[in-house]
Parts: sequence; C-alpha cells; structure tokens
Amino acid sequence: MNKIIKVSFITLAAAISFNALANHQDYDGSTCAGKKSAIQTQIDYAKKANNTYQVKGLEKALSDVNSYCTNSDLEKKYKEKVQDKLNDVQEKQADLKQAQLEGNTKKIAKQQAKLAEKQQELQNAKDTLDGFYKAVKAGQ
Repeated sequence: MNKIIKVSFITLAAAISFNALANHQDYDGSTCAGKKSAIQTQIDYAKKANNTYQVKGLEKALSDVNSYCTNSDLEKKYKEKVQDKLNDVQEKQADLKQAQLEGNTKKIAKQQAKLAEKQQELQNAKDTLDGFYKAVKAGQ
C-alpha cells in the first residue's frame, strides 16, 4: 500500500514538474519536441539524484507525450487560450464602460485594474503562441 501511495505521489510531483516546464515562456516545452527534451532533462537529473520514483513518473510523462502530443493539438490549444483571454478582455472593457457610465470612481478604478490584469494575461497567451511558432520554425 505504501508503494502505491509513493508512486502516486511521485507521479503527481512529476506531473507538476512537467506542467511547470511546459508552461515556461521560452521555447522549451512549447512544442512536443520541447516537452520531450524538458522531460528528458528532468529524467537525467532524477537519475543523477537516484530518485527512482521520480524517474518512473517522468518516464510515464515522456511516454504520454510520445503517444499523445502533436504540434497541431498544441497550436489549437494555444490559439484557444488566446481567444479565451481576448474574450475576457472584451468582457472587462464592457464592465469598465458600465462603471464609467455610472460615474462611480471606486468601481472605475477596480474595473481598470481588472482590465489591466486581463490584458496582461492576453499578452502572455499571445507570447506563448508566438514562442510556439518560433520553436516550430526553428525545428524544436
């Protein structure tokens, strides 16, 4: 029973590590080849640290990437994220306009802050998509 818990915990830790790597803003991890490379690097570190449970979890993650990852699916995901963030920005712009019509300065300031946050999220999503295209072009 303890082995199952340890393996589950290590698999979870590996998945969290993998997601952190996959969400990194530079080219590594934005394409399937980048994800494979990032996971392999983590496997190498785990092997050097003699962490067999982490190695097993990372090898499972690598197997999943090899089996299921396609750049076309990633591109679709990145484009959807940009569209979702664009929708969020438009919603916050409408909220700001409503607050401005009401003339409530506190509400206006609050909506401006929310809009700025959503605009930053949109820019991050666009940067991720741009990084993906650059990595694909570079053959990563």
